[in-house]
Amino acid sequence: MKQKSVMIFIIAACVLVLPLFYFQVLSKSKGQPKVLPEPDKLAIYKNGNRLTVEKNNPIFDKIVELSNKRLNSNISIVQLIIDKQMIDNVKKDILTLEFIYSNEQTFIKQHNTGNVEFKYTNIIFPLVTKSEVYANDYMFSEYNGKYTMGPLGKLSDPNELVNIVNGVIE
Repeated sequence: MKQKSVMIFIIAACVLVLPLFYFQVLSKSKGQPKVLPEPDKLAIYKNGNRLTVEKNNPIFDKIVELSNKRLNSNISIVQLIIDKQMIDNVKKDILTLEFIYSNEQTFIKQHNTGNVEFKYTNIIFPLVTKSEVYANDYMFSEYNGKYTMGPLGKLSDPNELVNIVNGVIE
């Protein structure tokens, strides 16, 4: 009878501990959580030229991973409405990466007054600046034909991402 109780205890412990082990250890090994979901495709803009990168391109996942790595918890909830001309200038003048989604996405930021969210279908990242007007800390978004600058925040250095993106478009 005592062996049966011990066996039941061991089985119960395994059932409880293994899922905990998976979520605490194995899920961390898959990398940091994605701030932005995987887009349907990417667009890279350089010197007025556009290159579309589809999901089946071997470099697609690496670009998405490095882009998400640049984002952190210090992203601000501020959004500024801008006109399409500014977006067009960014895409024409500097190396730019665009995440393109076929469905509406929602970005949720926890704030001391509650959750703040905004919706988007495209996210645009300037990667290299030619002037102080644009900075690597900006993200632009598009939703229903309206453009915003934001959320803003200190994004990490884009050098590795720039090297990969330049290699794809050259």
